[in-house]
Amino acid sequence: RYNAKGVDINRDFPVLGEILFTNSLNNHKVKNNHLRIPDSYWAREVANETKHFLRWSESYPFVLGANLHAGSLVAVYPFDLGQDPSHLSSYSPTPDDGLYRQLAGTYARAHPTMARCGARVTCDTLNTTCTGGIYNGANWFSVPGTLIDYSYLGTNAMEVALELGCDKFPAPEELSQLWDDNREPLLAYMEQVHTGIKGFVRNNKGLAMPGSSISVHGIRHDVIAAKDGDYWRLLVPGTYTVSAYWKSFEDTKTCTVSTDGPPTTCDFTLHTDRTPDMHQFQREYMPDVDASTSGVAKQYLSCTRATYALAILATILYMIM
Repeated sequence: RYNAKGVDINRDFPVLGEILFTNSLNNHKVKNNHLRIPDSYWAREVANETKHFLRWSESYPFVLGANLHAGSLVAVYPFDLGQDPSHLSSYSPTPDDGLYRQLAGTYARAHPTMARCGARVTCDTLNTTCTGGIYNGANWFSVPGTLIDYSYLGTNAMEVALELGCDKFPAPEELSQLWDDNREPLLAYMEQVHTGIKGFVRNNKGLAMPGSSISVHGIRHDVIAAKDGDYWRLLVPGTYTVSAYWKSFEDTKTCTVSTDGPPTTCDFTLHTDRTPDMHQFQREYMPDVDASTSGVAKQYLSCTRATYALAILATILYMIM
C-alpha cells in the first residue's frame, strides 16, 4: 500500500466519514453522498497517486469497485471508520449494509477457501471462514482515510477491500494458483453490477437532467445522475419506492428488483423546462474542479502527459496487485 515516499495510499483518502458521523451525532442535516472534500485535506501533502485516483474517480460514473490486498483471507466492507471514536473496533454499518454484505459474500462464496469453514488461515486471529468470509472493516479495527469509505461517501461507487491471502509477496510459482483461486470470484463479483435499478432522468422535453439525485426511500444514501441523465443504483432484491429529484422537482415510482436480474429499468421525468448546469454541480460538490467539459481538477492542470501516463499505469497495477 505504500508509495516510494512511504505514504500508505489506503490511509490517504479524504476522511468524509468524520463529517457524516459528526453532523449526524449533532442532529445536523447533512448530504449523504458526494460529500465535499474539506479544504483542510489539501493543506497537507496528498500523495500524487491519491490525487490522480481522486481525479479518475470523479471523471467516470463508476458503480462497483474492489481493491486488492493481502495479509488475511476475507472480503471487507465499509465503513472502515468507526462511528464511536472511543472504540478501537466496533460494527460501523453504512445505510447499504445489506447490499455490502451481499457484494462481499458473493466474492467470498465463489472463492475456494475464503468462506469454507475449517480452511486454515495462519496470518491473523481473524478467521471468518465459518462466518461467510466477510467482515465489517471498523469491526476489525477502525481506520480513517480508506478507499472503500471514500468511494461510498464521495462517489456513486460501491467498493469492498479483498484480502486475498497471508503472503503479501507471493513467490512467482504461486501466482498461477493465486489467479486460479480468484478468477471466478472476480467475475462473480463483477456480475453484481447488474443487480438493482438503472435508467434515465429527463425533463418533460426529454432533455437529460445530470446531477439529479436518485433516492431510495428507507436507505439514506442517494446516487447522482451522470452527464446524460443516466444512473445506476445497486440494490438487493425487493420492492422499493424510488424518487428522482432536482431542486423542487420530483418524480416517484415503485421499482422491483428481482433475485436473478437483470437490473430493473426505472426512468424518471421531472416536469421542468430547465436543465441542470453540470459544471455548476461539479463546482458545488466536487473539490477544486475546473468548469470545463472534461471536468479536470485545477490541482492537476499543470501535470504533464508523461505524469498522467504514469498515473494510469499505477492505477492498472493497483487494480491487479
